[in-house]
Amino acid sequence: MIFQKDQKKRLPENSKVQKLNYSLTKIGFASLISLIRDINKADRIVLHGLNEAMTFLLLFLMPWNLKKSYWFTWGDDVYKEVLRNSLKLKLLSFFKKFVVRNLGFIVVEIDGEYENINKFFNPRGERIKSFKYPSNIFTSTITEGINQDSLNILVGNSSDPGNCHLEMFRALKEELAKKGLQNYNIVCPLSYGSDDHAEKVIKEGELLFGSNFMPLTNFLPLDEYQKMLSSLDIALFNHQRQQAMGNIINLIGLGKKVFIRKEVTTWDYFEQLNIKVYCTSELELERVTEDIANKNSEIVKAYFSKEKLQSDLKQVFTA
Repeated sequence: MIFQKDQKKRLPENSKVQKLNYSLTKIGFASLISLIRDINKADRIVLHGLNEAMTFLLLFLMPWNLKKSYWFTWGDDVYKEVLRNSLKLKLLSFFKKFVVRNLGFIVVEIDGEYENINKFFNPRGERIKSFKYPSNIFTSTITEGINQDSLNILVGNSSDPGNCHLEMFRALKEELAKKGLQNYNIVCPLSYGSDDHAEKVIKEGELLFGSNFMPLTNFLPLDEYQKMLSSLDIALFNHQRQQAMGNIINLIGLGKKVFIRKEVTTWDYFEQLNIKVYCTSELELERVTEDIANKNSEIVKAYFSKEKLQSDLKQVFTA
């Protein structure tokens, strides 16, 4: 059974998966009773996005189910803890911390992310290392030709303010002027996140870069999006915390030059894998060398594979 907010997403016909809405105001008494029964009967409970009060309050009230629960950490459900500043949110944080502290298993790949979880929650459960998502598998076979006369640059992955677009734009504008570059394209995905922030980003991007700025405000089909990634030279991810892993992994696998902040947990993670990434505060608008591109690509192909993910997830679903 899947317990989720969005009821519009369809399941295949004859699927054995059930969906319930987790809103307290919409679930209904009968469905709530059914959910409580199913939670208690379940062999495993998989939690993805432990940031809804409905989820952790139910588990708080039925703590005997925590030992069979697996938390697939997402990011937002970890870092929101630093924003708990009202009495209501502090109270909810108390319930959530009790739940996390007593979970049986925590599924998280990056060591730095696990260290943050330890700092916020002090969990007692077993850690399982896994990169969790098929979107983090590098499978691209697209070899879009690169236009050597134009530098194609990606900024961010969404319209979430956490991309710190405007700060990156200013540094990018300065570096472009310093190098005297005029033949360039700046691609900026803004298809999800904050609509208000997307408007600010588009306004500033067009002001600074004119017709060289290309905002993406709609989702692209996967093959088109992969072609776009393949056509890039440089990608700039100015997030202040771990985000955009699927994009970053695929860009590195495609041999692109990827910039992130040194203080994010992914910096040390890629260093441990011997993958070369670059720091956003030391911006150099030059394509990655062929040797580094090939080395990075080989590591990504070997590590972020379907076989590796299957092996990781067996620890969850067959243990």
